[in-house]
Amino acid sequence: MFRKKKTAVAVVAALIFALTFFTAFLNLSSGHNWGGDFSQYIYQAKALVNGTVDQFREDNAFIINNSGEGLGLPVYPWGFPVFLSLFIRAGFNTIFLMKIPGVMLFSLSAVLVFLLSKRRGSTAAAAAGALIASFSAELSGATNTVLSDIPYCAFTLLSMLLMEELGYEKYRRKKYILAVLFGLSAMYATEIRANGFAVILTFICGLILLFIKDRIGFIKKMDFADKITWDPGKKPAIAAIISYGIGVLAFRVILPGSPESASMFGSNMIGTIVSNTERNLLIMRKLFSFNDDNLNYMLFAAFLLLALTGFILQFEKNFLLAIYCAGSFFLYMIWPYYQKMRFMYSIAFLMIPAAVSGYELVKKKSRISLVIAAVTVSVLLLSGTMLTYNGYQQTFVKHRETEKGSYSPDALATYEYIKENTSEDSVIIFEKPRVLYLNTGRLGYCRNSRKVFEDLTADYVLLCSELDMYSEE
Repeated sequence: MFRKKKTAVAVVAALIFALTFFTAFLNLSSGHNWGGDFSQYIYQAKALVNGTVDQFREDNAFIINNSGEGLGLPVYPWGFPVFLSLFIRAGFNTIFLMKIPGVMLFSLSAVLVFLLSKRRGSTAAAAAGALIASFSAELSGATNTVLSDIPYCAFTLLSMLLMEELGYEKYRRKKYILAVLFGLSAMYATEIRANGFAVILTFICGLILLFIKDRIGFIKKMDFADKITWDPGKKPAIAAIISYGIGVLAFRVILPGSPESASMFGSNMIGTIVSNTERNLLIMRKLFSFNDDNLNYMLFAAFLLLALTGFILQFEKNFLLAIYCAGSFFLYMIWPYYQKMRFMYSIAFLMIPAAVSGYELVKKKSRISLVIAAVTVSVLLLSGTMLTYNGYQQTFVKHRETEKGSYSPDALATYEYIKENTSEDSVIIFEKPRVLYLNTGRLGYCRNSRKVFEDLTADYVLLCSELDMYSEE
């Protein structure tokens, strides 16, 4: 019976992976938006493949240091470029092919959400939760970029699953194996995105909670204290932390240089916290991507209520997820920069198992669970149909062509013209200098000023009708 249940779970997980991969792959295009981050990730990866890291650091420092504030860091964390470089070495050299690793990791993320949710609810509820992520146009659409968002989520979800498995595993030998795997996975999440240290901090906070729950009076009296069964063990916990530390140290020693960090604090901390809290809560409605934004707000409000029910009323099951989500959200509250939904992806993913937990609790006590189930099925059918239809249009009607963005026919023709008619040491002012560098090899920078044409240190100024920074000049 136990073996049959494991087989059933494996079959459902495989189906979720296949369905997620299929819908995300359909929606890929052969182009990319004008965002410069993807360009830097790609040429960092190519620098690893070509052995030109020192040249990359010198060229990108020129681009960043001569451009306006906020363009980016001279070096991004190396985790994603290392991962991407493996595929570039294998021949994934076009923009379209470079998106496929993201599709694979997004599909894996959906499976990990399913496995985390399965610990908290039925197979059907867990599968529905995973498909909410799979059919989210926002999350699935993130695979149509070459960015670190989905890879970070995948390794964060993997780390959280391994963290839980470590605490619930009974056999000593398996505990040590899980401890090392967790430490290395958490390390890689950190090396993909700096705020990945929230994963190892979640683990440490979990250990602190275990230590104090039987020692501090008011905590001992709380209902959840006696219900917590997660316990990684002292020595396996130490092994996990050591594995994490050694992995981070090795990564920084082997790879040339470490990324710089932007300041975590703005000049108006209270104003930053208030505005970011409001913005980040509201922007998470994009987990649901219907045309009527009021519907998205209502669906997210119901989803949030279920997740909070799981976090609070079943804290003993979800305290690790709660610590990570609360900690990461706090980091984004104090971060003094504009954040888009993509910064919230990992939180949205990990709220799903908590929502499944909340749903199972509601199901035991109220018939409203039937309404929740009906709404969930309707949302999945509608969002899945919309995503598949859009993917069909992208693949079979538009043939994956892109009319706008950094790989439109006009953009590609411009790159070729620049390579053929300018010298290799030319410096070009352009709003997206990193995109220009990736596609032409020409250095440039961006000037956020009306005095752009008075700048005599550049050889050329390149204008683009899609980018309006210099449209008034």
